[in-house]
Amino acid sequence: MLTILKAIVRQFLFWILFFAITRFVFIVYNYSEILDNHVSFLEQLACFWHALRLDVATSCYFLILPFFVFLFQSVYFVNWLNKVVKIYSYLLVVIYSLVTATELGIYPEWKTKLHYKALMYLSHPSEIIDSADSKVFFLLLFIGILQIGIGIFIYHRYFLKDLVKAKFIWYQSLFLLLFFPPLLLIGVRGGVQQIPINQSESYYSKANIMNLAAVNSGFNLFISVHE
Repeated sequence: MLTILKAIVRQFLFWILFFAITRFVFIVYNYSEILDNHVSFLEQLACFWHALRLDVATSCYFLILPFFVFLFQSVYFVNWLNKVVKIYSYLLVVIYSLVTATELGIYPEWKTKLHYKALMYLSHPSEIIDSADSKVFFLLLFIGILQIGIGIFIYHRYFLKDLVKAKFIWYQSLFLLLFFPPLLLIGVRGGVQQIPINQSESYYSKANIMNLAAVNSGFNLFISVHE
């Protein structure tokens, strides 16, 4: 069970770190506007702290599939399921990187995160490519690919650890089944309060760009599409 707990914690910590990396990229890319808004360095750093609750919620969403795979592995070990978790994580890195890179392109004009309406507009890529500045387009493409490369490298090098076959101990699997689903649910909701967490939980600054930087891009897009 200790091995599975370590695997879950590793997955969780990776996503917290990766969200912080893409947030840092957003801040650097839009740094001139941040300076124009006279945002202090301490207030910029505070963005990462105020982002944590939504980052934790998003991480818990991302952990749902790996948890049930790990739980199944604790009962009946199948080696190829390790590859399922790996491919799933790589795919999420790719999607999240492309979402955040796209936000870099739309923010200067729309002053917003990527949402459902913007996603519908982006469903016509030929129109976007025709209207976009070629230098900006290739810069954003490079940033997206760079984020993907960094994310996959960090995950594979420091956080990925395949489970190995171990003796089945029924009460350990039962503990995982009873303990972790409620914990993930609490994480997804952002706590035990009546109303689930929303994007406004990350708002902390008079400068809207810092509030948007603190909002998790995946969480924001998911809620927008869901609503």
